[in-house]
Amino acid sequence: KTDFVDRRFRILNNEIIKIEKLINKPCPVKDKLNKDDFDQETLDKLLSYLYYNIKVHYNKIVNKARYQHDSIYYNLVEKYGSDEAVSELKKQNFNLKVEDFVCNKNELTNIKETENEPIRNYRPIFQIPESNIGRAQFYSAEKIIGKFHIKTIWFNITIMWIYTLFLYILLISQIFDYERRKLKRLSK
Repeated sequence: KTDFVDRRFRILNNEIIKIEKLINKPCPVKDKLNKDDFDQETLDKLLSYLYYNIKVHYNKIVNKARYQHDSIYYNLVEKYGSDEAVSELKKQNFNLKVEDFVCNKNELTNIKETENEPIRNYRPIFQIPESNIGRAQFYSAEKIIGKFHIKTIWFNITIMWIYTLFLYILLISQIFDYERRKLKRLSK
């Protein structure tokens, strides 16, 4: 049981670190997030911190997304003439099987726990990558390099060109000729 509780506090601490980076505001009870110091007052302060800070942060994101969604929708209505025409366009072009696949809807568990963190399984396509070295979940719309957010298509094309350039340099340099000559000498 102690291992279970320790693991939960480790996960909680790791997630609080991520939240602090996200909202740029320190958690007032971070040093009390362990099984020895945790009490009702700590819980109340933690919940208050999470509720108000996360709510404010994500309300901004949701409002921006709603504005963008409404803007795109009204542009489509203007372009196609009516709500019904936009509905018909969606009906003709929307594929439920593709949605199920990219949103991982057939997964039974929405969150998978590892030793130190929870991993979100539900709708990973909408998740912002955490890694800043170009790693991202399957079907991610963007990759992050340092502080730059790059659309996945451009990131992948750039990586393919870099590999192509690297292979081209290897081919035009005399490395392969040297190895071939060395093999000929050894075979004699």
